[in-house]
Amino acid sequence: MKSIDTILFDLDGVLADTHRWIVSAYEHTAAAYGLEIDRDHLTALFGQPLLTCYVSLSQQPDGSPFAETHRRYQRENLHLVTLFPGVINLLDRLKQSHYALAVVTGRNGPSAADTLHRLSLRSYFDAVVTEDDTREHKPHPAPALRALELLGKNPQTAMMVGDAPADILCGRAAGCATVGVTYGFVGEEIVKSNPDYLVSAPRELMGLLGG
Repeated sequence: MKSIDTILFDLDGVLADTHRWIVSAYEHTAAAYGLEIDRDHLTALFGQPLLTCYVSLSQQPDGSPFAETHRRYQRENLHLVTLFPGVINLLDRLKQSHYALAVVTGRNGPSAADTLHRLSLRSYFDAVVTEDDTREHKPHPAPALRALELLGKNPQTAMMVGDAPADILCGRAAGCATVGVTYGFVGEEIVKSNPDYLVSAPRELMGLLGG
């Protein structure tokens, strides 16, 4: 592996185990509006902004009402959000080894902030990039490039870690090495996105970096 000094993490399905929280919010919203959501269609959208997802799922030009119902449910059910085992140990070791760390998420700012605060993760990260920070979103490289700009780092020495195709495509287009996690939303299907590396648990990332 090339020398790495910067790691960009997706939030959901990589650091935070939010599968139940997210899927139940989609189910709640679908029931409220009489939507039928195809699970494969939904899985293909993971990693993209919520508004984009609901425009696609509802086939309506304005996904805002669906997204607001979804977010309201999530605000009221933050107890469903947990950490994947090994995340804190990984982040402690990365900080001790002086890696620059950022979160790059398709969530909006308040939602990401709520989760990072609830899980006591915010202090580990030198930058957080949400859907509010760029005009273009994953799989476009703009979010990763914005994070690198905030960190003052180069893509040639950076790594993007994600669980969805949009994460891998974003990192690759930005010029970063890419790591797919197989414990996230799409599971082993992430292999189809051809990440440079694969890990099946957070602890394996440190080994990948030679630590």
